[in-house]
Amino acid sequence: MAVPSLKELDSFKYSHLQNLAKSLGLRANLRADKLLKALKAHLKHEAKKENENENQDGSQTSLTNSLKWFLPKSLSNSVF
Repeated sequence: MAVPSLKELDSFKYSHLQNLAKSLGLRANLRADKLLKALKAHLKHEAKKENENENQDGSQTSLTNSLKWFLPKSLSNSVF
């Protein structure tokens, strides 16, 4: 199941919200307004985590590239 955008969630029927919550491992027996709020919070949190992971991967790559400048060529090829 593709993860919908936050705006799309507003148009979902209650049963669809429940199915999505179950597939994400969240409680699905909440009132509709609370279920919608919980889903939005979960999706925002996951998106934030994903962005942080991407930023960490990028910073590690730039750090690795910076370190290559300080090592002799023979070592930088074998280490990186």
